[in-house]
Amino acid sequence: MKRLLFALLLLGWTGMMTGQNLQQKIWDELLKNNREKALKLSSALKKKKDAESLILHQIVRTQASYWDPDRDFMRSIVRQPGYEHYLYTFQREPFFFYRLLGEGNLLKSEIEKVNFYYKAPSHQPLVKAFVTDLKGYADYFTHKREEAVKEWNDIGVINDWQICGVFENMNESGMQIRYEPETKAFSKEPFNANSNGKVNWFVPSKTNPYGEIDLSNYSEYGSGIVYAQTFLTNAAPKDVFIRITADDAVKIWLDDVLLFEQIKKDAYDFSEFRAVGLHLPAGQHRLLIKMNNNSDATYRVRFTDANGKPVQGITFSSKYTPYHKATRDELKPRITDHPSLYYFQEKFKQNPDNFLYRLALTELYIYNGRLDDAKKLVEPYLKKYPKSSLLRSLMVNIYTKEENNDKVNEIKENMKNDDPDYYVSALLTLNENKKLMQKDMDAFKETIQRIKKNIHLPEVHFLADLYMSVRTNDKNAMVNLIKNLLDESLRDNNLQYLISFGALYAKGFNKYNEVLSYYNKALKNIETPSIYNAIIQLYTAQNMLPQAVNYAKKSYEAFPYLISQPKEVADLYIQMNKEKKALPYIDAGLELFPYSFVLMEEKGNVLQHLGKKDEALQWFEKALSHYSGWGKLRKKILDLRGETDPVKTLVEKDIYDFIKKHRGKIKENNYGYNYLMDAGYYQVYKEGGYKMRQVLIYEVTSEKGVERLKEMNRGNWSSVFIKSEIVKPDGRIVPASRSGSHMVFSGLEPGDVILIDYETTRNKTGRFYKEFDNTFYVKEFAPKALVKIDILFPKNMKPETKILNGDIPFTKKSFNKEYNLYEWKAENLDQLPSDEKFMPELIDVGTVQMSSTYGSWDRIADWYADLSRASIEYNDAVNKTFDSIFPQGYQNLSETERARRIYNWMQNNLTYSFVDFRQSGYIPQKPALVITSKMGDCKDLSTLFLTLGRKAGLKINLVLVSTNDNGENYCALPAIKFNHAIATAVLDGKKYYIELTDKYLPFLSKPTSLFNAGALEIPYEGDKVRSGLIHIPSDSQVKCVNRTDAVYTINDDGTREIEVTVTGTGRINSNYNEMLDEDNEEQLKKNIQKFFENMDDLDLELLSYDVISKDKTKDVTKFKAKFRIKNKIQKLGKARITTLPLQLKPYTSGLIKLDERHYPIKYYRYEDVDRYEMHYTIRLKGGRDFKAIPENASGTFKGHSFSIRYHKVKPGLLKVDIIANTPIKDITPEEYKQFKQYVQKYLEA
Repeated sequence: MKRLLFALLLLGWTGMMTGQNLQQKIWDELLKNNREKALKLSSALKKKKDAESLILHQIVRTQASYWDPDRDFMRSIVRQPGYEHYLYTFQREPFFFYRLLGEGNLLKSEIEKVNFYYKAPSHQPLVKAFVTDLKGYADYFTHKREEAVKEWNDIGVINDWQICGVFENMNESGMQIRYEPETKAFSKEPFNANSNGKVNWFVPSKTNPYGEIDLSNYSEYGSGIVYAQTFLTNAAPKDVFIRITADDAVKIWLDDVLLFEQIKKDAYDFSEFRAVGLHLPAGQHRLLIKMNNNSDATYRVRFTDANGKPVQGITFSSKYTPYHKATRDELKPRITDHPSLYYFQEKFKQNPDNFLYRLALTELYIYNGRLDDAKKLVEPYLKKYPKSSLLRSLMVNIYTKEENNDKVNEIKENMKNDDPDYYVSALLTLNENKKLMQKDMDAFKETIQRIKKNIHLPEVHFLADLYMSVRTNDKNAMVNLIKNLLDESLRDNNLQYLISFGALYAKGFNKYNEVLSYYNKALKNIETPSIYNAIIQLYTAQNMLPQAVNYAKKSYEAFPYLISQPKEVADLYIQMNKEKKALPYIDAGLELFPYSFVLMEEKGNVLQHLGKKDEALQWFEKALSHYSGWGKLRKKILDLRGETDPVKTLVEKDIYDFIKKHRGKIKENNYGYNYLMDAGYYQVYKEGGYKMRQVLIYEVTSEKGVERLKEMNRGNWSSVFIKSEIVKPDGRIVPASRSGSHMVFSGLEPGDVILIDYETTRNKTGRFYKEFDNTFYVKEFAPKALVKIDILFPKNMKPETKILNGDIPFTKKSFNKEYNLYEWKAENLDQLPSDEKFMPELIDVGTVQMSSTYGSWDRIADWYADLSRASIEYNDAVNKTFDSIFPQGYQNLSETERARRIYNWMQNNLTYSFVDFRQSGYIPQKPALVITSKMGDCKDLSTLFLTLGRKAGLKINLVLVSTNDNGENYCALPAIKFNHAIATAVLDGKKYYIELTDKYLPFLSKPTSLFNAGALEIPYEGDKVRSGLIHIPSDSQVKCVNRTDAVYTINDDGTREIEVTVTGTGRINSNYNEMLDEDNEEQLKKNIQKFFENMDDLDLELLSYDVISKDKTKDVTKFKAKFRIKNKIQKLGKARITTLPLQLKPYTSGLIKLDERHYPIKYYRYEDVDRYEMHYTIRLKGGRDFKAIPENASGTFKGHSFSIRYHKVKPGLLKVDIIANTPIKDITPEEYKQFKQYVQKYLEA
C-alpha cells in the first residue's frame, strides 16, 4: 500500500495555460488553487483546435484529479502543428503516458495511447523514435515480441556491449576517478575495483532486445561504477549524432576523446534529451560509456543523423577491435539539446507572459537536471501565488532532485495545511496512515469523506474506503473492496494494483488459489518479470515448490538477460534439495555477470553439497575476493580447509592457570588495580578487513580499583564475548551482567580478578578497504604483568610500525605460507607516574605500539580530494549567496577582505550542527543544502567556505584535523583517524588556518584546540599539495587580549561600587559574543551577572550594564557593568583593607599545586589568552586616603611576564595597572620549579 502511495506522490505535477484573457483567467484561478472554477472556464477550450488550448484543458483536468483518458483530445492534438513537442515535454502527465512512464503500468488505456500516437503522422523523427520505443515495450510485454524487435531495430538500438565493473563509487565520487578501463579497451590482467575486488571486460551471454544497458544485474554491489564499450566499423566518413539516454551520471568517449559528461546523479529522466554531434571518420572506433549504478539505472545510446533518423553504414561488435585514437579536432564534437527544448525556448522568448511555455520549459529543465533554470522560471510566480499547489509541486520535484529533504517536507506540510482538497494533499494524508488512524472516529470519518468528495481518482477512493473498513474492522467490506479492485485491475492490465493487493488478499484472507487465478489470467495478456515473480511467491508461500520452479523456468525463458531469473530457478531447486539441477542455472547467471559474489558463494555451496570440496573452496575464495567483509563465508572457508582459526592458536592456552600463577605478584599501583594480561591478537586478511581478539585480565587490589572497574565498556555492538567474568581467589567464576559491550561486575571485591575475552571483525569499504592501522597502549597508569601484541600480516603486505615513548621487544617470523607474525611482548612493566592536571594525553607520554599499512599521507589526501570533490557544486543557491556577499564584485577587494566577507556571512546565517541522519562520516553535504538548511557540521561548513572562496579567486583548501585532545602523537602513522575539518587559506601572501564551526569566533582567530593538532591539507583540483601530515602552528593568528578598565569606589560608610569595562580581541570574544547574543533582557542581565560573579567570590548587585560593541563580525567586543559589592569591607582597627575586586586571573594556584611534575604542562589546556590588561582607578570618598600601598612588582619566565604598577594620583585616588603576557607554550618538568616561583611571585604581588 505504501508503494502505491509513494508512486502517486512522485507524479510530475503540472498545469498552466496560455494566450488571451480566458487562458490567463484560467491560469490565475488554477494558481490560486481554484481548480473547479478553472475547470469550468477551461471547458470552453475543448472546442478550440490549437495545441495550447487543448493542452491547457488537460492540465486543468489533471490538477482537478480527472485522469481518465480523453480520446477527443487524442484525436485533436495530433492534428496540431508541433504537437510532438507537447507530447515529448508532457510525456509524464496522465493525459499522455504517466501510467506507463511514471508507474511502469501497461494499462490497456496506455497501450491504446501508444498505438494511437505510433500511427499518428509525425514530422519530428526524434519524437517518432520515442513513441516507437514505447510501442516496442508495449508489444514486447504483451506477447508481440517479433513486432517489438522490429520496432527497436527500426530506431537503431545497439545491443553489442562489453561490460566492466563494478568499481567503487563512494559518495558518488567514482565518476571523477579515472579507473583503468578508461584507457584500456583490452587487458590480460584484471583491473583493481578497490573494495569490489578485481574485474575485467566481459560480454554478457544474453542481452535485452531494446538496447538498454541495464545495471540492475550488478546491483548486489550497491552504488558503483560500471563501464560499457562497443566497437564500431564505419564504412564511409559521415556526420552523426550520438543520442544519449541516461538515468544517472554518465561520461561518453569515442576513440578516447571525452565527448560528454554529466556527473550529477539522477539528472536525466527523459530519453535522448541531449546529443553529441561529431564527424565520424571511416574505419574502426571504440565507444565507451561510464555509468553510475545508483538504484538500478539504465543507459542507452543511438547513432542518428541531424534529423534523428538512424544512420546507415555503421556496424557494432562486442569483440575487441584495435581502433584509431582520435583527437577533438578530428571529431569536432558539439553538444546539442532536444529539439523540444529549442522549440519552447523560442516560444517563451517570443511570449514570456505565456505561462504554458514557462511551464513546458520548467518541466524540461526539471526532468533533465537543469534545476537552477527551473527555479528561475517558477520563483517569480511563487511570489505572486505563494500557496499555489501546482507551483509548490514543481518545487518539490526540484528539491527532490537536489536531495534537499528539509525543503521537500516543508513544502508538503504547508501544501497539506493550505490546500487540503488538492489530490497531492489527500495522498499525503492517506500516506500518514498511523496519524490518520489515531484520530477520533468523527474526525477520521470527516477526513475520509472530504477526500472522497474532492478527489476524483479511483485509487484514492479505494484507499479511503479501505482505510474506513480497516478502522471499523469490517472484514467483509475489506474483502469486497479488494475483490472489486482485483477485477478492475485484471480488466485494465493494472499489474501494480493486481500484484500489490493480490498478495494482500492471498496472505491476509487465505485466498491463494483465487489470486493465482487472477495472476494466470493476467499473464495471458501481459508478460513481465513482476507477474511471474508474484506467482512464484504465492506458490512458495504454500510450499508448492515444483509449481514455483515451473514458473521460474518460464520467467527465465522469457527474460534470460536478467540475472534474477536463473538465480530464482537455482534458489528454488536448492530449497527442494536438488542442488545438481540448480548448478546450470547458477552458471547461467555467472555467464551474465561473472563477478557476482552472490552466485559465486551459491555455486560453492552447491559444489560442497555435491562433495566437490576443492571446487567449492575455489568459488568461496573468489566470492570473498569481491566481498571481503563476508565473515560467515570466511569461517566456511576455514572449516572447508580443515584449518583452525589462526588467531585462536595465538591466544594463551590455559588462561586460568595463567591467572593462578600471576595474581598477587604486583604489590604497588596507583589506582587500586593491575593488569595481569593485556593482549591483542590480530589477523589482517589479504582480501581486506581484519579480526581482533582482545584478552584483558585485571587484578583488583583495593576499593579504589573496585570503583574504577565495576562497570566497563569494551569492544562494540558487533563484538563476540568469549569471557566476561570475575575469577574469585578460590577459583569460583562469577559471570558479568552484560548488555552488548557494557558489563557490570556485581560483587566485585579486592583480591578478585576480572577476565574479559572478546573478538571483533572489522571491514572497510572504499579505496582503503585492505589497509590496516592499530594503536595499542603498552605502558599506562597501572602496572602490567604481560603485554602481548600479535599481528598476522599477509606476506605481500609491508606494514609500517612504530613504538612511541619507550621500547618493547619485537620479533618477526613466518607463521605459515600466507602470513608473517609480528609480535611485541613485554613482561613486568612498571606503571606511569600518576596523572597530573594539564598533562599531555596518554598517547604522548605512555609507551604505545602503532601499525599502519597506508603507506603515505598523500594517498589519504588524494582519497579525500576525490571524496569531497563530488560535493563541491556551483548552482543557483551558491551563486545567489555569492552575489549577496559581493554585490559590487570582489576584484577590487584584498584577499583578506574577500575571505572576511564570506566568513562573516557564514557567521550571520549558519549554525553548526551535527545530527547522525544529516551528516555522514567524512562526506560533506553539498553547499546548496547547507545554505538552504542553514546548518552543517565541520566538513560541510568548511566545504562551503572553500566553494565560495574559490569562486572569489582565493586559494583555499580543506584540512582534515585530529584535534589536540586526541594527543599530538595520535596520527604518528598514516591512517584515517581525523575528528574535525577546517579550511586553510593563503590571504595576501600569508597562510591561515580557519575554524568554521564557531559562529562567535572572530575572523582568523584560532581556537586552542588546533594548537599543534595533526592536520592533513587536501589538494584542490590541479593543486599539488604534498605536505604530508603537519602540526598546526601554536600561534593565535590574531592576538588574544583580555582587558578590563575598572573604576572602584569605596564610600565613606564602607559601601562599595565598581564599574568594569571589558574589552576582548581574538578568540576570547567567542565566549563574550555568545554570552551577549541574547534578545531577552532579563536573561542578558543574568548572563552578565554570572560572568562577573565567576571572576570573584563576591556578592554582587547589578546596578546597570551596557553592551558597547557585540558585533561578532568585528574584531573587538566591549561591554561594561556597574555593581554594588554587598560584602562588608575588611577592617583592621580603624583602617580598612581592600583587594582589587573582579580581577582577571592569568595565573591561579591550581596551576602550581604540585611540588614537582613528571609531565609537561600543556599550556593550551590551561590558557587561551595571550595577554591580560587590567587598569583600575580606585576612589576613596569622604576625605579618606591610602595609608599603605603595595610595592610595584614584575617578573619574567620563558616569554611570560607580568608587571603591577601603583600610581597615587592624589589623596584618595589611586591607579593600578596590571599587565601579564601569557604565551601558550608548554612548561617542561625541568622548567616547572622556576615557573612555579614565577607564578607564586605574581600571586603574592
